[in-house]
Amino acid sequence: MIDTHCHLLPGVDDGPATIAAAVELARVLSGHGVEIAVCTPHWSRAFPTTHGQAAAARAVLSDALRDAGIDLDLVVSAELSEVVAATHALAEIRERSIGGRIVIVELVRDSLPIHAAAVTRRLASAGMTTVLAHPERCSEIQRDPHLLDPLRAAGARVQIVAPSLTEHGGVHTRDTAWELLRTGRVDVLASDAHGAGRRPSELRAAEAFVTERLGSATWRELTYEAPQRLLEDVGWTRAPGS
Repeated sequence: MIDTHCHLLPGVDDGPATIAAAVELARVLSGHGVEIAVCTPHWSRAFPTTHGQAAAARAVLSDALRDAGIDLDLVVSAELSEVVAATHALAEIRERSIGGRIVIVELVRDSLPIHAAAVTRRLASAGMTTVLAHPERCSEIQRDPHLLDPLRAAGARVQIVAPSLTEHGGVHTRDTAWELLRTGRVDVLASDAHGAGRRPSELRAAEAFVTERLGSATWRELTYEAPQRLLEDVGWTRAPGS
């Protein structure tokens, strides 16, 4: 499994505060079948995480995982707020992308699809693809899931997260996530895990739900095949022996 959105890096945002806590979360993710974790620390006004901070945290955590015997590859990216994606230099954004091209942009409750469309166009003009993170949490999308259609037609991809499929996401978020899945509007599914205890990985529960309702092939497409295509499209390959 490839987790395309998690807050695993220690001490950079609202994910694990310590290396030990990050290792604990990594062990849970690995136990849920994750082999590659795209680490997406927040890049926002609240969490102005630098690329240097993220890269340094990744190096430290990689060593700790190796010492702990946890086989989990770490890819460093970021989860951009809409404001950051709309206003910061494209060179900075490219540095935080996956492979220089895939940019994860966070949608929250009060996000407006018109703003997401502007971000999608801006990044597309620079040859980058927008991945819209958890749009099921957005009130406008909850009211009308069709608002995602022009965004996807413009090249954006949709990433829902595992907690949205369980009771923890709230009824409106949960119902919207399932509606997006049912109508084929979801490209990838990720954990958005922040810790082993607080905001944990719910991939195992999500797998059971998705497999029961939509089949194992759908789960594999959302969590392995589509994410693998994303990584392969930008030239990422797993290092030999990693």
